[in-house]
Amino acid sequence: MGKCGLGESCLRTHYDAEADILYLTIRRGPITDSKELDDDVRVEFDHKGSIVGIEIANARKKLARPFLSTVAKQLKAAR
Repeated sequence: MGKCGLGESCLRTHYDAEADILYLTIRRGPITDSKELDDDVRVEFDHKGSIVGIEIANARKKLARPFLSTVAKQLKAAR
């Protein structure tokens, strides 16, 4: 997989286990604005209003538990 250039779409992830923050890079470029969706999720935008990145705090609680709960329910229903 090659590197993405400035302004190009490229999904990359970075997880900081100590801080429990997941950062999704959607495209490279300067961040000019951001919006908090809730206490744990912030979306960052470039000058055109395109999403540059998404930061998810408390990622284990926000993502892993709901995901595992859904999988467990689906496995139970499949039996």
